[in-house]
Amino acid sequence: KAQPTFGMPGESSIKARWCVRCPTKPDEAVNVVSKRCECGKVRPVFGLRGEGSGGARWCAKCPSKPDAAVNVVCKMCECGWGQAYFGLAGEGRGLARWCSYCPTKPQDAVDVVSKMCKCGHAQPCFGLPGEGGGAARWCSRCKPDNAVNVKSRRCECGKSRPVFGILDDMDGEARWCAGCPTKPEAAVDMVTKRCECGKAQPSFGIPGEGRRSARWCAQCPTKPDYAEGVIGKRCACGKARSVFGMPGEGRGSARWCINCPDKPGDAVNVINRKCECGSAIPSYGIPEERRGAARWCARCPTKPSGAVILSGPRRGVTGVKRKARSHKAQHATAPLLAKPRTRSDAAQTLPSPSTGSENRSSPTRSTPPSHPITPIEAAS
Repeated sequence: KAQPTFGMPGESSIKARWCVRCPTKPDEAVNVVSKRCECGKVRPVFGLRGEGSGGARWCAKCPSKPDAAVNVVCKMCECGWGQAYFGLAGEGRGLARWCSYCPTKPQDAVDVVSKMCKCGHAQPCFGLPGEGGGAARWCSRCKPDNAVNVKSRRCECGKSRPVFGILDDMDGEARWCAGCPTKPEAAVDMVTKRCECGKAQPSFGIPGEGRRSARWCAQCPTKPDYAEGVIGKRCACGKARSVFGMPGEGRGSARWCINCPDKPGDAVNVINRKCECGSAIPSYGIPEERRGAARWCARCPTKPSGAVILSGPRRGVTGVKRKARSHKAQHATAPLLAKPRTRSDAAQTLPSPSTGSENRSSPTRSTPPSHPITPIEAAS
């Protein structure tokens, strides 16, 4: 069915005689064709900066991978932060030169690497039942009613991706989601890395170690006092994540936090993308554009009237509707700020009750109240 890539440890590539899914492949068989990481688990993609793809010797999760290692196999963005997926419309995938968050990426840049849905706004992951992942051609918004997810592996209930499994299983793969009715009580999270206490994801490690060495959460009782956060790049003061750098620099050059005493006055946020006015994170854009194309904040003076929210729980709401609701709420609460009036003043302003069969009598008080009442109380 496939080319053999597996053989016994120590054998050369010409001795490969099993594929990855061969039922007769023994458990001790290893890949003898592809170059392996130093940990021996997967193919290496990381090396030192300046080395070519031939210098790759670490995988993404290798415990011996240094912090200075970079991806030397995949083409990187001009900012050096992530892989290049974006280029100009009509260009091939070989001309991709920007990542999603590159500060130099133009507004008309499009994804020229990934296969796109027929609508051109997102990657497809839905196809017809029985088709493979290569037949995906619709996104979640364009799919017909009978389409199913053919990209991601599904839970046994067929509703979502599996994250739970049994530790003693031979395959060691997840096959139940969190809400699956057939998930046994002994199932554990097989996808998310957990802290030593088993309650949360780890983010703390030994100072000087990389992010892969994180093994304690913030509330772990076994976390030592000298442990520090190793997930995000730390500021020069060592107190928080660095998000500020100099104007024109990329995300990889962030080296100060917002409260760092060494942060210069002209430092700017190089991690979060800013609005065109430069005062806030953008969330508004044109409805036909993708979510990552947001370029105006709620108060930007250059935001057009047809812009809608492209991110967040209020996605698709225009700024005009938001202003209309706030203006209506302002008028609804305005009478509450008026000067309190007595019952006699309220009786002069209220309309007289209508006569007829629908008129209802209401009990009256023998003595007026001793405290002033608001218009709301008078109307009730």
